[in-house]
Amino acid sequence: MKFILAVFVVFMSLLSFAEEGIMIEFEKDGVKDFRSSRLAALYVKEGTSASPFINSGKFKATFKGFLSLKERSRVYFKVIGNGKVTLKIAGEEILKAEGEDLSKVVSERHRLNQGEHELTLEYESPEKGDAQIRLLWMGRKFPWEPIGPTYLKYNKNENLAKADILRSGREAFAKFNCIKCHSAGELNQAEVMPELLRDTPSLANAGNKFSESWMAAWIQNPKSLRHNATMPKLLKHDSLAKAQATGDTSAVDLAAYLASRKSEEIPDIKVDANAIKVGGDIFHKLGCVACHTKPDKQGDNKRVPLNNISWKFNSISALSAFLKNPAKHYKWIKMPDFDLNDKDAKALSAYLMSGKPDKVEATKGNPENGKKLYESLGCATCHEPQAKATAKSLADLSKGTLSGCLDGKNADYSLSSTDKTALSALLKNSSSSLKSKAAAEFAERQIREVNCTACHQYDSQVSDLSKFHHETNDLVAHEGSHLDQSRPILTWFGEKLQPDYLKKILAGEVDQRPRPWLDAKMPSFKERSALLAESMAAAHGFSNKFEEGPKAETDFEKIGKKLTGTQGGFSCIICHDAGPKKAIAAFEVKGIDLMLSKERLRPDYYLRWMLDPPRIVPHTKMPKFSNDGVTALTQDLQGDAAKQFWAIFEFLKQGRKMEAVK
Repeated sequence: MKFILAVFVVFMSLLSFAEEGIMIEFEKDGVKDFRSSRLAALYVKEGTSASPFINSGKFKATFKGFLSLKERSRVYFKVIGNGKVTLKIAGEEILKAEGEDLSKVVSERHRLNQGEHELTLEYESPEKGDAQIRLLWMGRKFPWEPIGPTYLKYNKNENLAKADILRSGREAFAKFNCIKCHSAGELNQAEVMPELLRDTPSLANAGNKFSESWMAAWIQNPKSLRHNATMPKLLKHDSLAKAQATGDTSAVDLAAYLASRKSEEIPDIKVDANAIKVGGDIFHKLGCVACHTKPDKQGDNKRVPLNNISWKFNSISALSAFLKNPAKHYKWIKMPDFDLNDKDAKALSAYLMSGKPDKVEATKGNPENGKKLYESLGCATCHEPQAKATAKSLADLSKGTLSGCLDGKNADYSLSSTDKTALSALLKNSSSSLKSKAAAEFAERQIREVNCTACHQYDSQVSDLSKFHHETNDLVAHEGSHLDQSRPILTWFGEKLQPDYLKKILAGEVDQRPRPWLDAKMPSFKERSALLAESMAAAHGFSNKFEEGPKAETDFEKIGKKLTGTQGGFSCIICHDAGPKKAIAAFEVKGIDLMLSKERLRPDYYLRWMLDPPRIVPHTKMPKFSNDGVTALTQDLQGDAAKQFWAIFEFLKQGRKMEAVK
């Protein structure tokens, strides 16, 4: 009864109105699931599940919400994809299509007044093959485009609130690495929730990296040093000082054992007197303050504190080695790789290590006792790669009374009441959902986990760097680039970038930075890169395949070359490099090298960007060259904007073999 009451309280607290996005109701074989989505879009590979809570195979998905308009509009609608679809606005059926290409059917023009209009999009996937759906609209003032999250609203109802609890349970199960102790049985690696296959930190070289006293304090109570630590508290006392006062040596013994583990030497490095100042400059320009508070400041409830980093690491050498390769001993680490060179890593480490931590002195522990504790407490389960789960299986958990970690008896994770309720609901009712990948949902979880919004604007959410960057203005040693430092928004990444290029960006494998003038470098998350690229595409209703674009018409490439230049063209080369031709006058703003366009951009996104850049990025310096589908350059292709821009794209397909533009 208490469990049912707790679930009711949680989902009632989640009920709210006018959330941004849209709700999806899934149905298969009489089983339903509900979730919110940023877009009316979805891509599901054949043989996989559209939702972790329904089986794979043919399914139904009903998108429900409201179109929210700030002004009266006249719009057309169409759906890209396959299967069967019906679109209703305010209960009126305005579009119905079926087959392998739903985009052949376009609605009549509809006049919609300012305000909210009920929207229902009913979809049935095809019997065989991949399933795809993307809802687009076009108005007098804008070209065909996906209906963005800021134009969509939905009301969270009881069904969605209950489903959100189960999804929160899946996320918490992955976040706290429950799978390390509680086996789920045989897992299909192609279909399982990806986070369940990730590694955990190796402690093989802990002795050369971390100070013994810091390890003791961390082991005693991880959350006392970092508010968002996911490692549980396994020992009795809340602080190392209290433990030592009572004669409890468990933490210092464990730390002594870990300090004896030294699998590889870290070469000693020296830094000059100016390194701290240079390191502070790097800290500011990389935008580290978006995720971390300064090393001379206390942490806050959002960012990871650095006030004890000079206590944590044994030396500048140890920290520098970590910053150069954060994922060396933990592939799924949240700390990204900024591809720092030796000089920058040393300087940044010198700055970070210059703080004076509030450290606790620890007595010397007994490594032999520590080794026994390491085994008896089950530390190896998370920290040794070949360790096997030894606690109750998920199947057993679903049958019995849930206790242990949830009530803090076996391991104290300091779970919130929401996490406890969500995990309980998942384990009692839907633990089988952990064996489903549901690709479109992975990106949303990972955007939260690795904190992409620290640097990037996402829909209407402003980046943390924009909020906090001023905190490190005092660290700037010299003026940075004079070029605009605006970072790309995250809103359309899944639609914007070709999947292989997105993977390379996320893995740090591009051989040429698209925006080399930005002080804030895009870091890499190598282990997640392929999964993130696939799931970002799926969430936008796209496959993971390269898209060529429309078939070229006669002379398009020749016309496109002319239109790219300054002699009768749009003068793209004023701001953009174009392969061998460098930008003529990029003073305050610079554009990405045009030779990268084909490998970077999906064709549909390229066209809608060219037709109306400020509609996608309001603060962009890229001008809008067309008005009502026509440009001022009427001597080519009768000024038809779409044709002219496709001609430019055809020329840009030369890529890295691009001819020089005049």
